[in-house]
Amino acid sequence: MAAASTLGPAASPCRSPILRVLLLWAILDALHPEWSRKERMQHRRYRLVLIASTLILALLSTSLAVRQQTSLLTAANAAAPRPTVAAERAPGPAEEAPDAPPHEHAVPLGPTPSLGAAVPPPPPPRAAIIDHERFFYEPDFYSAQIQAFLDTQPGPLKGYRATVGNREHSFAEILSSQAILYSINPKVLLALIEQQSGLLTNAAPAEEQQRFMLGYHGEDERHAGWMAQLTWARRELHRAQRDYASAQELVYADQTHSPLPPGLSLAGYAIARVLALTTSAAELPAKLDQGERSFVATYARLFGDPRNAPERPSAAWPSVAAPFLALPMEYVHETTSFFDHDAPFLVQNGSTWIYRGDQDAQFSYDGHDGWDFAMLPPEPVLAAADGVVVFAGNSDDGCGIAQVVIVDHQNGYRTLYWHLSRPTVEPGPVKQGETIGIAGSSGCATGPHLHFQVQYLGRDVDPAGWCGPKNGDPWANHPAGQVSVWLWRDVPSPCALPQGAIVVDTTDPGFKRVGAGWAELAPGLGGTALYVPSQLDSNNSLTIGAWRPTLPRAGSYRVLAWVPYILNGNNDARAVRYVVGHAAGSADLVEVSISHWDVASGWGWADLGVHSFDPAQAPFVGLRAVDREAGNNVWYDAVVWIPVD
Repeated sequence: MAAASTLGPAASPCRSPILRVLLLWAILDALHPEWSRKERMQHRRYRLVLIASTLILALLSTSLAVRQQTSLLTAANAAAPRPTVAAERAPGPAEEAPDAPPHEHAVPLGPTPSLGAAVPPPPPPRAAIIDHERFFYEPDFYSAQIQAFLDTQPGPLKGYRATVGNREHSFAEILSSQAILYSINPKVLLALIEQQSGLLTNAAPAEEQQRFMLGYHGEDERHAGWMAQLTWARRELHRAQRDYASAQELVYADQTHSPLPPGLSLAGYAIARVLALTTSAAELPAKLDQGERSFVATYARLFGDPRNAPERPSAAWPSVAAPFLALPMEYVHETTSFFDHDAPFLVQNGSTWIYRGDQDAQFSYDGHDGWDFAMLPPEPVLAAADGVVVFAGNSDDGCGIAQVVIVDHQNGYRTLYWHLSRPTVEPGPVKQGETIGIAGSSGCATGPHLHFQVQYLGRDVDPAGWCGPKNGDPWANHPAGQVSVWLWRDVPSPCALPQGAIVVDTTDPGFKRVGAGWAELAPGLGGTALYVPSQLDSNNSLTIGAWRPTLPRAGSYRVLAWVPYILNGNNDARAVRYVVGHAAGSADLVEVSISHWDVASGWGWADLGVHSFDPAQAPFVGLRAVDREAGNNVWYDAVVWIPVD
């Protein structure tokens, strides 16, 4: 069998003659349990003749083999130990700081505590305050477009600048980056600023208007200044997304409180929550939608009626995308924390769900809104798809200055790359695979890693989709949530294999195994998976699993092996060797080296490449339970053949 091409790790011919013979015969034994005792004895005599013949060749190549093994061992011993990668800091629920964004503090759920007297609720709004979708997202309205809009206005915001870490950023850049991170349409914040202080249209605002541009004087005026006012407003708007399902009341500027007006949507509650803290219950209706100075009227004057639902689907508001993302790195790294589908607000609610439907805090920290990859500087961070860099710079996370890049992919999706050592791009077009930054630990991180975040129409989503119970995705069912679909382009979703794929699982007749040490664990691709503790190659272990497909025709197939992410107390194997070939002949065997350690905790697929197969020659994939360390997990789960021609 000849390899047509290789999409995954490098493949190489089996180099040891003895290993080739032993491996081939062990696989033949596994694939032909129907042989009689006489046939087995005859084949074993043939095996002895072949082994004796190959010994001569093996002795001649001993010197070269020793040098090769010495080189490999030297490289392995010189390699740095696997780092312990820390995620964003997420302490316990008691640690909230009043001014801290949810990126680094676990904040309590539920309504804001009431300190003053109870008052009657204001009357309900006459209609929606703002369309639900429009509250979270505005297509193609980033720092460049915001600055262009501000330049048309008489007010001073267009000239505001501030130093964030080691960079100076404009008001438009700061507003855009913060609005993106916290899933807020920046036009919402601009309308609130204009409503409360007139800083967009007033060419000569008073000092008081500039110091309190969003009208908030609470907490002993600790939020004076335009940066502090902006931080406060986006904090409250984001917390409103988190709290809406359990919210029962509004708190006003004088600390009185009332039940919520009936009929408030999530978006309406968020606007009401911010405005209530700047006024009284009696005056809130005029702030919301009654009168020329209301939020609705102000937004409409600046941008059009906020209550109008966008046309969907459309070029500006597209449907969910087909898979289009590549990994944002040069090779697969361990995933140290997955996306938490149960309220990914970077707060602790006592529950975590990852895309497979697992409820296990070992796979994700509570409230995580992205994927964390174990990357170290100076490793390059790559653009996951073509798009436009809409922000590259510094973001104040409350506990540090993060260096970040944000890419809009022109299809309703954005990707965010957080905790960089530094960005290496400026705003503008970018191609998939282009280096956009260097991995690091800036901002709210306790160790180097890449925080990779994906948003669809402004809201966070999991690029692995949802493989749990149908209609059971907690995030899709959350009032602030969004539907997640599989977005990785280079491998299929484990819960939706491509049409025409041929699957051989460990419970199928096409899978055979020999040797000792086998154990079964859940979950696997089709229910359970098998594993064997690894042995050293020098032990000549013949614990082998072999997958033999029934292919419909000869041709090229892409071969993928599923490696489950199961925590059983052992490390996963670092360097296993799959053998791809035909059982009817040994001359075409190809080895593919894979790290189960990285693949299992990444997207789960070991890419064995594209190869040519002939069904008449008994195609197979084999795997010995061998690693460079003893006792590691060698996993056996489904292998998939996908036609490519």
